[in-house]
Amino acid sequence: MKNSIKVKCIEGFKLYTNGGKELFADVESGEYVANLFKRTEEYFAKDFQGREFLVGEIDINGELVLKEGFELIKNGNFK
Repeated sequence: MKNSIKVKCIEGFKLYTNGGKELFADVESGEYVANLFKRTEEYFAKDFQGREFLVGEIDINGELVLKEGFELIKNGNFK
């Protein structure tokens, strides 16, 4: 798999932690570059304030599995 992918978020959402008290990420609809965290084989992107969120992972067959609400635009090495 590539070190980075470009994905599209279909519908924006917010992630909260601490029982819904703290905003973890504010994900707007649009395009994101997600980078591979090799140790866990997961792809993370960042919201507009630099907070990371999970967009997908590589399964045991080496295939990319995106989280619901994301579509792959392209593989590559993006910055």
